[in-house]
Amino acid sequence: MNSDLLCEEYASLALFAESQAERIQAPSVVQESTIAAAYIGQGDVNPAEAPDSNKKPMQNSKGHSNGNGKKGQINRRKVLMDLLNKKDRISIKDAASAIDGCSEKTIQRELLALVRDGLAIKEGERRWSSYRKASPLPTT
Repeated sequence: MNSDLLCEEYASLALFAESQAERIQAPSVVQESTIAAAYIGQGDVNPAEAPDSNKKPMQNSKGHSNGNGKKGQINRRKVLMDLLNKKDRISIKDAASAIDGCSEKTIQRELLALVRDGLAIKEGERRWSSYRKASPLPTT
């Protein structure tokens, strides 16, 4: 079904491109020589006077940041540990209702980090996952 729809859309796009081929291949309305002529006689721009010359380049950041960084992670861990101390078992939904400004996926990652660090135990899989506080190791 999806492949049929895609085939129809590609065929429609091909027909459109064929019908518009003359307009697509036509020369641009504004020629490069026209643009160059508009700037003749304006002089060179001093790089120091350029508005963006002294700005730092933007960092290429993928993902989202709320500015909390490590501090936000520590706060989330504290809230999660408090929840684990209060309740026998918690789900990601329980934790999401206790933590604002944070996605369920982030909470899931935090809970898995607690499991990896030995502070919590995961029971169940996928939607049925629940977490409980790991019992402390007996000292001998």
